[in-house]
Amino acid sequence: MSNYISKYWSCYLSVGAIIVSLVSIMISSPRYTPISIDYLGVIAGVLSILVTILLGWQIWTVISIDNKINNSVESMKKNIVEELSKVEEHANNIILYANTMSNARIDMIEKNYASAIFCAIQSSGIAKDMASDDMKETSIKFFLEIYEKHKDDETIANMDKESIVMVIHTLNRLNDDRCLPILRFFLSILD
Repeated sequence: MSNYISKYWSCYLSVGAIIVSLVSIMISSPRYTPISIDYLGVIAGVLSILVTILLGWQIWTVISIDNKINNSVESMKKNIVEELSKVEEHANNIILYANTMSNARIDMIEKNYASAIFCAIQSSGIAKDMASDDMKETSIKFFLEIYEKHKDDETIANMDKESIVMVIHTLNRLNDDRCLPILRFFLSILD
């Protein structure tokens, strides 16, 4: 309640000033004679009309500024939420990239070359989605290295069809000429 009063104190003060002005005019100049128009009455009337207009304009300005501030705050909140969601998405992609690259390296250590190539190719697709050329280049070099050293490994030739289709799809998205031999290799496995 006090927040509401403090928010619109100028409106309440203006209404109080109008009431006090009207009461003081009634007390200071009681008329016992028939009402007649004189220059003091006209001046007082004009001044009271001007004061009322000024007070109304002041109240309108306060309400207008309040609305503008609220709109600005809402707009800034919306922009901040959008930016935070972009940052969160980017952070999630970086985590996903790091995770797939780590899995690829672990699979290399464990001599699971099919999974290593799959993870390395997936990480390059993630890097492409993030528009990170350095990360994409690192991933491509890594899976090319795996492919060159272990292309004759039976685990690569025995990959399941779904994984091969995903690898082919990711390689097509990369649009890199260095990936063509690997793409041909996986297409030949599908046939």
